[in-house]
Amino acid sequence: MTQPKKCLISDIYHVRNGVGSIGIMGSMPLTDMNYHDLRVSAITQAAHHWGGRRQAEMFDYQYDTSFLTEGFAEHSEEQRYAELARTAVTIAAAAAKVIAERRAAIENLQAVTTTKSSDVDPVTIVDTAAEEVIRTMLTELRPGDGMIGEEGTATTATTGVTWIVDPIDGTVNFLYNQPQYAVSLAAEIDHTPVAGVVLNVATGQLWVASKNGGAITLGPHTPPRLITTSTETSLTLSLVATGFSYSAARRKKQVEILGELIGTIRDIRRRGSAALDLCAVADGQVEAYYEHATNVWDYAAGALVALEAGAVVETPPIWQPSPS
Repeated sequence: MTQPKKCLISDIYHVRNGVGSIGIMGSMPLTDMNYHDLRVSAITQAAHHWGGRRQAEMFDYQYDTSFLTEGFAEHSEEQRYAELARTAVTIAAAAAKVIAERRAAIENLQAVTTTKSSDVDPVTIVDTAAEEVIRTMLTELRPGDGMIGEEGTATTATTGVTWIVDPIDGTVNFLYNQPQYAVSLAAEIDHTPVAGVVLNVATGQLWVASKNGGAITLGPHTPPRLITTSTETSLTLSLVATGFSYSAARRKKQVEILGELIGTIRDIRRRGSAALDLCAVADGQVEAYYEHATNVWDYAAGALVALEAGAVVETPPIWQPSPS
């Protein structure tokens, strides 16, 4: 009887894709290419679902934000803003859990993805599902509040509070499983953000702020920490973050600006999430962030976090949605 040929699973992957191995060492009998195609697929899917489950379980952790309201005068505006921030954390954590669970359950995200402003501006069914979770929870926890959502929700407030929501800021990162995508929620009153949270779904780390209450980061494995911006004042020694538009024409102009800037700074960073870039400024991970043509849901929460951490922040004005 002829002994079956042996080869690495990584070799099979190399032949099928031409892009190197999947990093699985060892060898196994090769008798039927279809069998091994299925084997590679099974291993890949098992790893994907294992990672997705672990990520979803992370949000079973309860973010203790009781400290956010401590130290404020009873019934003060600052206490009210802090309560809104606590609500934002609760809702963001629930949305993040749904995002993690859906990502684990969907084998081919590209198949359930459409586009918006351009062919490279994606929206997945997970974006819309997460926005619906946020809308439902706001209706239950904050009846009468308004909401502006990236995926189409637009309701007018009767309470004076409007929530500005990006269910997944960094959808391209989400599609490619890059660990920089976040739920972003901000509460605004009179066109001014007064509470906000940005929660990195991939890591569980969140940044939260309320007006006149400072900015704080915490996570499943990290205790609450008051954050402040970098003390670096030299442009030459500054690490700067930026992003690029989905419009090809605008990207070309942004690259021209970057070309003029790059020789005057330490270096550039590009995370793919405006909300996380702003939190990086707040946390002293970069000295500055700039980007043109962002939307209000991209920056509302992160801008408040950066402002409360001591950053100088300039954004377009916050606006109210038209009545739905």
